[in-house]
Amino acid sequence: MACDTCQKGAHMDREAVQMASVGLIANAGDAFSHFRAAIDRAREGALEEAEAELAAGRQGIAEAHKAQIDLLACEARGEGLELTLLLVHAQDHLMNAMTFESVAREFVELYRERRAEASS
Repeated sequence: MACDTCQKGAHMDREAVQMASVGLIANAGDAFSHFRAAIDRAREGALEEAEAELAAGRQGIAEAHKAQIDLLACEARGEGLELTLLLVHAQDHLMNAMTFESVAREFVELYRERRAEASS
C-alpha cells in the first residue's frame, strides 16, 4: 500500500513536497502558538485553560507528525522524495514546536506550584 502523498515507485513531485511542507509548518506553528498561550494562561492563574491549550498544542503536533510519518513512509518504501529548503524549514518548525511543548509544560507546572505555595 502506497502512502497518501505519493504513488508506489513514483518520485514525489515538487508540488507534493511543498504541500506536505506547508501542512507541517501550519500544524507545528499552530501547536507552538497553543503552547505559548498555555504559559500565558498559567501566568494569569487560569490553569484549566492552560491545560486546554497544552492539549490543543499536542493535537497540532499529532497532525504535523502524521504528515511527517507519511513522508518518511514514502521514502522508506523507495518512493522518491525531493528534498527542498521548504521541507527542511518545515522539519525545523516541527522540532521547535516539539521542544517548546516540554518548556511550556514545565512552565505550567511551575506556575501551578507557585500558586499552591502562595495560597498555603
